[in-house]
Amino acid sequence: EDLERELSEAKTENYRLTSQIDSILAAFTPLQQRKDAFDTVREMSGLPNNPQEVMKFFTTVFSDRLAVTENGWKSLKECPTAPEILWGVLFTMVTTLYDKLELYNFSNFGEACARYNESSPYDCVIGNTGTTKRDKTISKEYEDYYNGEKICIEPHLKSNTGKESDTRFFRIYFFEFRLQFGKILFELFAVKNIKRAVR
Repeated sequence: EDLERELSEAKTENYRLTSQIDSILAAFTPLQQRKDAFDTVREMSGLPNNPQEVMKFFTTVFSDRLAVTENGWKSLKECPTAPEILWGVLFTMVTTLYDKLELYNFSNFGEACARYNESSPYDCVIGNTGTTKRDKTISKEYEDYYNGEKICIEPHLKSNTGKESDTRFFRIYFFEFRLQFGKILFELFAVKNIKRAVR
């Protein structure tokens, strides 16, 4: 009887300590992310000089707002967009666009996109045209995966220059924003085929 009581007390204590460790780790993760972001900024001696490094900066400093899919990272290897242009558009995404989305509680993407367009040199496009959506082959190009979840990356930001050969040209496709489990999933973001024009 005493052994059973001691065992029960030990299990209870073990559970309490495990819960405490989980709480500490949960509190530590965002602090570690902030430290990593701070270290990244402190170590910079200038703007990153290629698209991958630009994206690495933004995914580190704005880790609570931005993440890139595996396909997104692959597309950056072929991205002809000038790093300073990519820097500018990503900055408006994680600040201006994010703020507009927050203003509408992440529930009215169309309105947030319209407000972004009023205050940004770039265009936010809600999705593809009906013609593109009807073409199943092209529509498949806008499917991606993030953490095992299938996502549709039709919404995009685009440059106002129409020539793909221009280093100012870009298309940045991303996942629609929503609330899930009390967390803003703005970070479900994909850069895909940046150099490809919208068809």
